[in-house]
Amino acid sequence: MPLPRAAGLSRLALAALVLAAAARVAAAASTWGLDWLSDDWVLLAAGQAGAWPLEPAHVSVPRDLLLLLADAGPGPWLVRAVALLAHLAAALWLLPRVAVGLAGPEAAGPGRAAGLGVLALPATLDPLVWPCTAGYALLEASLLALALAHLAWVARGGGRLRAASLAATTAALLTWDFAATAPALVAALSWGRGRAPGEAARDAAPHVALVAAWALLKLALGSTEVPDLRDPARVAGNVAFTPLLLLAPWPLERGLLLSAAGGALALVALGAAALAARRAGRPGAALLALVWLPLTPVLAGPGPESRYLLLSAPWAALLLALAWPRARAALALALVAWAAAAGVTSWRAALRWREGAAEARAVVDAVAAAADGRPVVVLDAPDRLPGWGPTWKVPVWRFGLAEALARRGVVLAARAHRPPLDPERHGLRPSTPPCAEHDVQAWRARGWRVLAWDPARRAVVEPSPP
Repeated sequence: MPLPRAAGLSRLALAALVLAAAARVAAAASTWGLDWLSDDWVLLAAGQAGAWPLEPAHVSVPRDLLLLLADAGPGPWLVRAVALLAHLAAALWLLPRVAVGLAGPEAAGPGRAAGLGVLALPATLDPLVWPCTAGYALLEASLLALALAHLAWVARGGGRLRAASLAATTAALLTWDFAATAPALVAALSWGRGRAPGEAARDAAPHVALVAAWALLKLALGSTEVPDLRDPARVAGNVAFTPLLLLAPWPLERGLLLSAAGGALALVALGAAALAARRAGRPGAALLALVWLPLTPVLAGPGPESRYLLLSAPWAALLLALAWPRARAALALALVAWAAAAGVTSWRAALRWREGAAEARAVVDAVAAAADGRPVVVLDAPDRLPGWGPTWKVPVWRFGLAEALARRGVVLAARAHRPPLDPERHGLRPSTPPCAEHDVQAWRARGWRVLAWDPARRAVVEPSPP
């Protein structure tokens, strides 16, 4: 991972890191021509119906306003562009300054290298592609702005800097729910800057008050969601696998993660993070905690996914950059290999998104063209499209077919699949029910139009009974 050139990083390793970051940014930009994806359609339908917030379980004012603005004219590329700009600002402008505020002027080089590392991480691609997750990129920038303002206040004091840190916390809370961890972030940074635990707790107190006010607002809006808590073994696994999922330069298959080899890799990544914290001293210990603190809402539940890992990426990259100030030959070569794999992975992921979005658009266009005013039943269309998720093959992003068709004036009456099911196309756990012969007969008896998606022909056909 990132190592500072100023402290001895070889030109080859630095060039590899720059190229990996450039490949990652170019891969994200290559998706700007895609239409809205999966749950985007659901949120836009809610906006057309006058709902606010667009997603009842979450309050994200900037994300919702951005979605509605883009839908009114420019299109989804605007959301992706804003998300990428926020991510670039976080990695290249805010993070190096946070590094200096936490570890002193000598951390400027590691901070810049860490920013390049954040840009190169393949695990952070999806929030820049999927418009409805743009809130995570905006939150990343907000939390780093909070960290920068708070560290400046710790160093120099002053009411303006204190007000700036509180304003950043308020902006983060209105951006996404994960900002509820902001007081813990403040306390960890204060402690890492040398303040006693009691002083760190007092530093966080005003931010705790803001979180309490935000919680009352959420309750008033009826915007609440209780995490799906898992058993202790699953929680421990979520914690242990976080560094591996975050730093892996290539796709991690579900089978690998469930194997002994996957567990060993997780322990290696966890050990590397712990060793880095030890080498970086007190600031490193604070950064180690910050690898997990932003993920607290999901560690006890479903576990980290790509959009969540975006919030931990800056801290993990900075931790590693501070820990190894000199690039020995083996370390530099390892970085070159990591950067090469990361660049290839980013383009593969972008290609996967483009292919999935093209199929989604083809399904919508074909069904809308074949509709004749009757409600339609769609068979064999993928109900989920590929994304990173906790692993490479776990289906995460739902296909908002009903909402997409509704914007074309088509009523989707039902969905189903006909066995045998191709798990590679439809996801590991499809939510559509299996279709039997009597189902097709019943749908036609109701006067519904029954259509089946043929991926080979990229067209819909009138199916014969199963």
